[in-house]
Amino acid sequence: DAVTIVRGVTTNVLWEDLWNQTQQSLTRGQTFSDVVLESRLIPPSIGQMIAAGERTGRLPEVFARIALTTEEELDEAIKNGTQLIEPMMIMFMGVTVGGIAIALLLPIFTIANVMAH
Repeated sequence: DAVTIVRGVTTNVLWEDLWNQTQQSLTRGQTFSDVVLESRLIPPSIGQMIAAGERTGRLPEVFARIALTTEEELDEAIKNGTQLIEPMMIMFMGVTVGGIAIALLLPIFTIANVMAH
């Protein structure tokens, strides 16, 4: 049973609960798409795609498309997150280098000022 296999490799408690509920619901005669559409963990658009895949008998193709779309969305989110972090990292590095420069030069200027008097 595919749900048993997925449940066995899931480490997240919320997903484990979902797969337990899925297995129980399938045993009671519900369709997989019914369970997915009721879940708050899975976006409704994905649930609707799964329902369409069940109706047309093309569930493997639907899962492949969901995987591809999800991967593309994740890549885009990572790219956007990285673009947000880059300016902050540059500012942090600038402040760090500036702080080190001040820490090195301040004693030199203080000594030069003392020696001048």
